[in-house]
Amino acid sequence: MPKMSDPTTGLSGSDLERVTLKGAPLHAYRDFWERSAEVDSIHAISDQDDEQSFEVSGREEAEVLAALLPAGGSALEIGCGTGRIMQHLARSCKRLHGVDISRAMVEQGRRRLAYLTNVSFEVGNGYDLAPFADESLDLVYSLFAFQHMPKTTAYNYFAESARVLRPGGVLRFQVPNLLRDDHFLAFHHFTQPWFVEHPYPMNYYTPSEVSCARPPTSPPSGRSASGSPPSSTRRWRRNCPNATGAWRRPRRSWRPCGGARPSASPTPCAARSAACAPAADRHASPVRPDLSTVRRTEHNAGSARRTASGRRP
Repeated sequence: MPKMSDPTTGLSGSDLERVTLKGAPLHAYRDFWERSAEVDSIHAISDQDDEQSFEVSGREEAEVLAALLPAGGSALEIGCGTGRIMQHLARSCKRLHGVDISRAMVEQGRRRLAYLTNVSFEVGNGYDLAPFADESLDLVYSLFAFQHMPKTTAYNYFAESARVLRPGGVLRFQVPNLLRDDHFLAFHHFTQPWFVEHPYPMNYYTPSEVSCARPPTSPPSGRSASGSPPSSTRRWRRNCPNATGAWRRPRRSWRPCGGARPSASPTPCAARSAACAPAADRHASPVRPDLSTVRRTEHNAGSARRTASGRRP
């Protein structure tokens, strides 16, 4: 059985690896990502990229997301970081918003994408989407972000996404699947002694957890945030194997949207591309739910820190 005296394997020895979560309150998470941004924002966002590859690494995800947008649509990224995906998605949006808990990430993003006049960054409170009005967006997405926050907070973002999406809008997101062998190996990495003393915010989900994480039909008061009567029941179902969840909000109920069938035995490295299904497969028939993608080889699980956009693409 593991002992605290056992050596921890898979560590890189980088300065970023020594940035640890100092407590459970919301401000501790904000502090964690502020320090990560100051030490090495590129590898805090995408640990397998260098400065050059980082500039193009979000292109694939952006192409998939663009297929979910109507002409002239507007989108929001939760956990946008410095805009890794936003810089490629902007051309497909009338307005593109990014929100992040880290002011340092947001400031870097504003500088990086200052040339894109339809892009804006907001420093979020790490819990809700208060700056955005009811039914004001066509797409809300979050890749490699919900895994780095408490599950209760991720659930609130589900509910907030339901509030801000227009009828027909889509919420697309990713969380790692504890029941997948490769993701379980990554989970096991974080059980080693090093992470007892150097906590890293990483949460794994099971398919049933995500299936049950249905946002409430309305706030406890029985009225929407804008004061209007609650909308009809929204039905949340997973139909997206390999990594992402994507739900479309029709006028009367939620329905699944997106997701290609996984390849025979997707490798960890292939998880990102498998998760981002081409538009033609957006209405594939239901398959066994498989929530995840950790954009990295789990054989080097030590680099699991903020897999591509961990919270910030």
